[in-house]
Formats: sequence, structure tokens, C-alpha cells
Amino acid sequence: MAINLRAEIRNDLWGAIAKPYESQVYSGAILEAIHLLSGILRERANIDGDGISLVSQALSGDSPRLRINKFQTETEKNEQRGLEQILRGVYQGIRNPRSHEQFEDAKETADAIILFINHIVGVISEAKEPFTIDEWSNRVFDENFVASDRYAKLLASEVPSKKYNEALIAIFRNKASGDGDKLNYIFRALIELAGDDKIDDFLAVVSDDLRTQNFDLEIRLTLQVLPERLWPRLSEVARLRTENKLIQSIEKGRYELRTQNCESGALGTWARDFFKYFSLKPELFNVLAKKLSGDDEEQNYVAEFFFWNLPDSIEADASNAIYSSSDYRTKHYIRLIVQGVSSPDASTILREKFLNRFGFSEKWQKLILEEIESVKDSDPEFFNKFINIDDIPF
Repeated sequence: MAINLRAEIRNDLWGAIAKPYESQVYSGAILEAIHLLSGILRERANIDGDGISLVSQALSGDSPRLRINKFQTETEKNEQRGLEQILRGVYQGIRNPRSHEQFEDAKETADAIILFINHIVGVISEAKEPFTIDEWSNRVFDENFVASDRYAKLLASEVPSKKYNEALIAIFRNKASGDGDKLNYIFRALIELAGDDKIDDFLAVVSDDLRTQNFDLEIRLTLQVLPERLWPRLSEVARLRTENKLIQSIEKGRYELRTQNCESGALGTWARDFFKYFSLKPELFNVLAKKLSGDDEEQNYVAEFFFWNLPDSIEADASNAIYSSSDYRTKHYIRLIVQGVSSPDASTILREKFLNRFGFSEKWQKLILEEIESVKDSDPEFFNKFINIDDIPF
């Protein structure tokens, strides 16, 4: 009695074999069925490969990528190994001969083989993946997550390479539930594994979020987890909008030394490592310059949170044709800093970091010494401390 194969098998399998089967090219239909089986096996196990190599990677070993049962008892392990051997036979005994030699299978043979493949596809489709994004991300947000590079790298290594973007996106979307410092470890570990050039999907999600994000907490967490070198890879509209919001926060920033309290401008402090990648550098530098010339609490704010970033950030702007020929911006900031510390009533933090040569390169120190000549009489004792430090590297 002839069977209605279409009614007996899965829709996706019928879709794969329909054309050769209805054309009575039954060997071709068998090969298409095995081709679908291979694709499902790759997808479920998150691996590449073909034939016996694919079967081995997906189903063999003490911790197989795909498990058709709990894989705990000897009976369960034997069932797993049995399916592996069956699949090896499918490739060796069914597919390979039909791929390498002329075969003309009868309809009855094709029906039997395709029905059997339909059964195997069903088993594989229901097999449990050892790795799932939800289960893995729960461990990222676990309160016992160890804040260390080693732990983060071990956790990141469990993610299949094809799921790096999916993992990054999942934890990014749930970042408000986590600790930014801890999340920083796992983001950097995953991005290192994936490679900067393979995370476009993740960066697109970050860009989309920043295009409309108004919550300071969410923006802060994004700045905590995103490696600063990736800032230029975000969409321009997302960067400009966020940079403008950060600069507005910096403009309002004040720091009370007595209470060690950042009265305002807290969000802006998270931007400091991104300064050299900003598109709105002129606007940023103008705001910082204004604050260096401001009152004690404004100077405190710049000195406490940005002082060590200024030299590197300003030098990173050397490509700007307006300033590169004369080092205008560097000299302008050095002048503002020297003038800022020249008054005995200036910010205590600013003066201390100035004397410690905090972040000053050899070039900056030479230019500072030149600038000091015009103001050192305002407070000779203070400026002599800078001039006479024994460990000047030149």
C-alpha cells in the first residue's frame, strides 16, 4: 500500500525534498533530506562542519553539545551514543554513496529512508542544548559573579562563537539589573573573543538605545560596559546626542571638597575615558576651559574627575587642522591651568594635582615651565615647588 509521504513528515522536510521527489528523482530527494538534517544539526549545536565530523562535534564526548536526554545514567549515555552511530551510518552508508556514484532509488526506498530521517530530525530538534542564552545570562547577573578577568573569561568561553552578538545584546538589554563594574568584565571578555569587527549587531543595539535614552543610569551603565575605542563605531546620531547630554552634565558639575560630594554633573564624570573619541571636542573643551576659570567648586570638579584625561584628550585633537600647526589648544589649556593654580585661593585639588605633575608628558611639563615664568611672582613658594622637583624627566 502506497503512503502519502507529504502527510507523514514534517513541513520543513517536505519543503526540502518536494521538487526532486515529485519529479521522481528519489535519490536526489534522499540527499536533500540529509542536507536538511545537516543544517538542523549545525543550527542546534551552533557549530560548522559536515558529515561524520559534524556528528562527532554535536553528539559525542563526555559533555556533548546536544543531548537527547539527561545524559546521566548509563542507559541514557548509550542512547546518545546509539544516535551518534546511527547518524554516522546515515552519512557513510546512505549519503556518501549517493553523492559519489550514480544511484536510482525506487520510491519505496526513498519513502523508507526519508521517514527514518524525519524521525531523526524530530529527535535532534527536541535535543537539549548545553548552552542557552537565558541560562548563561542568569549566571552573569548572579550575585556571586566574581569581579575578575579570569572569571569573566571562563564564563565568556562557554558562549558558542555564533552567539557572541546574541549574548552581548541579551546582557546589554538587561544591564540595569546588574552591577556596572562586574558587567564591565564580561563585556570586555566577550568582545575580546568575538573581535571588534564581528560585533556590528551588538553595536547597532547600543546605538539604537542611545538615540532615545534619557535615563542617566542607563547611559552611565553603557559607558561602563562599552570599551571606549568602540565609541566611533556607534551611529553618529547616537554619539552626538549622548555627547551633548554628557557635556551639559559637565557644564553643571560642581565638587564640594569638604563633603567630597559631587553636587551635580555626576553623569558627565563617566565620559572621561571617551573624551579623545568625542566628535563634539570643541564644545567639550570650551566647557572644561570655562570651569577651569570658574569658582573653587568648578575647579575641584575638573581637577577631581578629569585632570589626568586632559593632556591625552587634548593631544588626541592634534589632527584638527585649526590647532595642529601651533598647538593652540594645548597651550591654551596649559595657560588656563597655570592661571587657575596661580592664586593661593585656587582649588586645593587642582593645586595638588598640578604639583604632582598628574598626567603631564615631557612636552606638557616644558610648556608649563614656560608659562610659569609670567605668573610665578604671584605665589613664588608654590611655583618653586613645581620648578625644583628633583625628578623632572628632562
